[in-house]
Amino acid sequence: MEKTCVQESLLKGLMIAFEDLKLKTNPVAGDSVILDVLALIFNKKMQYYKGSKHNWNNNMNGMPEVRTQLIEKFRSMRGFGHLGAYLEARVSTAGFPPHNTIKLFLDAGRDAVPLDRFEGPKELKRTLEDDIISVATAVMKNMGAQTEDALKKLNHEEINTVRCALQHIFRQLITSRRDATNGFYEFCRSFSLKLITSQSLPLKLYGWDSVNELVDISLEMAPAPKAYITSGAGVSLVNGTFVYAAKVGENGFVPPNTDHKYEYIVPASGKDPNEKSKTLTLFKCTMRSQQKWWFISEADANQPGTDKDIDYYQQKSKKHEEIVPPSTGWMTCRTAGVDPPPYLEPKGVMVPTGEEYNTMEHQMARWAIENKVVELVLGSSIHREIVSRSIKLISFLVSMCTKDEPLEETSTASNGMPNACCLNASHLQLAWKTCSSKLDAAVSAEVYHLLVSILPSLPIELAVDLLNIIRNSCSDCLFEVAEFCSALASSSEMDDVVYFADEVRSVLLTLLWTVLTHPDASTLKCYDKIKSFMTQELRAEPIGTEQRQTFLDACKGVMKQNASSNFCEETAALRMVRLTRFILEACPREQAISIIIANDKELARLVFNELIAYLGRRARKDSSLIKKVRKLCNMYLPHLRESCAHHLSTS
Repeated sequence: MEKTCVQESLLKGLMIAFEDLKLKTNPVAGDSVILDVLALIFNKKMQYYKGSKHNWNNNMNGMPEVRTQLIEKFRSMRGFGHLGAYLEARVSTAGFPPHNTIKLFLDAGRDAVPLDRFEGPKELKRTLEDDIISVATAVMKNMGAQTEDALKKLNHEEINTVRCALQHIFRQLITSRRDATNGFYEFCRSFSLKLITSQSLPLKLYGWDSVNELVDISLEMAPAPKAYITSGAGVSLVNGTFVYAAKVGENGFVPPNTDHKYEYIVPASGKDPNEKSKTLTLFKCTMRSQQKWWFISEADANQPGTDKDIDYYQQKSKKHEEIVPPSTGWMTCRTAGVDPPPYLEPKGVMVPTGEEYNTMEHQMARWAIENKVVELVLGSSIHREIVSRSIKLISFLVSMCTKDEPLEETSTASNGMPNACCLNASHLQLAWKTCSSKLDAAVSAEVYHLLVSILPSLPIELAVDLLNIIRNSCSDCLFEVAEFCSALASSSEMDDVVYFADEVRSVLLTLLWTVLTHPDASTLKCYDKIKSFMTQELRAEPIGTEQRQTFLDACKGVMKQNASSNFCEETAALRMVRLTRFILEACPREQAISIIIANDKELARLVFNELIAYLGRRARKDSSLIKKVRKLCNMYLPHLRESCAHHLSTS
């Protein structure tokens, strides 16, 4: 009786709220005073849905199905359509409900979205979706119409709850209403832009948190590759092109939460007339431990996906590798696999023709470039907290530099061109201009960190441009250049992986050498740190051998000049001798010996000549030393030079 009483009371309340809502759709009729009652009926946390009475049902779960039935009743009466019209008429007015009430309406809207298996005409399904979208659209209009002063007064957590509730609705609708879903994310980007361009620092920081969430969502919603090209596998038949073989929707997009699968048909060799082609499968399997594993297997004809499959290679995926298969990290299966495991190269994306450059990633990148968001970060109003929060977006824009495959001659794309919206050289120039402007040390430190974090991922052309820009400013901005090099050295200490291409490493070494040979280099606190970093980079082959020789040739040129000069800056001369030793110590033993004895022991003679020239310059300043210097030179230096050269050549 109690259960029935509660159920009937809730239904009566729903009907009263519905009738009142219909009457109050027009603002002239006044605001609904019982709209909060409708919100309480939709609130799944209320006690009448939890079920404190043990005899209401047997499983102690309360009555969640009653709420579902009420939402379906409200939907069938076109209640969400009336609610959307009511809210639309009160956008930017005092009559618009507060955030906590709106959140409950949106939660109900999410639960009311018709499922794919909806039993009824397609026209009815679309109408019901339109009703729910009208509620969401009114909420977005009201959020977007808020002034900066109004936004300052709002609790960021309240805004987040509404935005997340909207997101839940459109994630439910993405299969059937992709345009509406794209419109929602367009609103999110516009709202974030409004926040990050405001005059309030708290709003800016909150806006940047929203931008980073949008980047994560864009990456999460990236379409799966059309194919994977496997290569390098010990089992030769595995090397080939695995084509997408999972479910694709009527609109050409892959439905959400689809387990991606790829197949490669290996043709018969033709040697045996009875031989049949084989179908290899690249698929994901959930193990008993709930861990996701990827397999490259030959499926059993009668019982695919069981232990009867012939497994060649497998991969225990990390969390970020569960959606699509990773390129590396594969292991060889003991049953049929042969080392080495393959490398997987993704090709294309699973979208309809013409939509290749309109994915969520491309929309996000296009928004950032067209609204000059990077310039906003590094412009006149730069702030260290904003720079630190922008790293995720800028790193994302770096990844878009090489995201797309070039268009084929016969292909067309209605939504852009390959790699059209991404980080470019002007952004890097602006970043370095900010560092070299000497505005604020804390800001510069954040920009150094930003540049260092993206440098390994930059395309070779952009990385070389950045390092050349920094090197060319060394004469005027030695301290700033050295600080960048120091930040790069600190990053390298935390990551032992050698990740620079030869072209980039060559320019990087030239930059480090420019710093170390600067006349004021000895005043730098990070001088030894830069030397240590350069030693590490000099030992990377094959570029290291060439660069070590180049730098030693430069040392020899300066020592020749110093030895023939009567006037020389002794500090600079001594630094060059020390740098010569530094480069030699970075050489493998065989290369160091060959360099010292090359050209009739030229380097050894240059070092001794530098010493003789130094003693001569000292003697000219003190005439009493002249005779002593000459006597020492005549007695010992020729013998010492030959002896050392002989020792070095035989050691």
